[in-house]
Amino acid sequence: MTPALSDRVIQSEQNTVWVHSRIDALTVSSTDARLQRAGACWATVVDHYQAIVLLTRAGHYDSARALIRPLFEGYIRGMWLKFGATDHEVDVACQDRFPTFARMIETIQVAGKVRHDRLTELKAAWWRPMCTLTHTGFPQSGTPRTLGDVRGHQPDEMIEALAWADWTVIQAVRGFGVVAGDTKVVQAADEQIRALFANNASRLEKRDHA
Repeated sequence: MTPALSDRVIQSEQNTVWVHSRIDALTVSSTDARLQRAGACWATVVDHYQAIVLLTRAGHYDSARALIRPLFEGYIRGMWLKFGATDHEVDVACQDRFPTFARMIETIQVAGKVRHDRLTELKAAWWRPMCTLTHTGFPQSGTPRTLGDVRGHQPDEMIEALAWADWTVIQAVRGFGVVAGDTKVVQAADEQIRALFANNASRLEKRDHA
């Protein structure tokens, strides 16, 4: 692990502590399936996030990056359920049947819950690489000759992956605050985004944030 990546892992580990400090005491008291299901999606985001950080610390970079796509999918599904799905679509989603990813993104944007075309831009820039990493495409490990090559393959790429994970999990925490009706959590999430990404130089962080 390079010094730069080690510093980034420490930052993500600190962010993990922040995540739990904000959500461990939260409850979604409503029995509304929309809110319950959205919360379940965001809980999966938190779980994947912790796994990404732990795997990176252990040097399992490819396994960590393979979780970036399901992390982002969980965030989008939660957003769609909360802000874009009809009551019938929520019922269908409870049977684990969701629209296409592109349609969910379009519906969220039409609802006006993120900057216009923000999620479309993210998907256009990142969806193909995320799919490649999840499905063990060629860029996943290149052509390693030894086990050490697999474990050591371009570790600095993990800095960018951790930026993705940090951003997404904070958005999930923000979603928890919304469904729990806790404005302090929503505000804290917005402040955490600014604190982590205001001066960071990765490609993701140079973009404005939803």
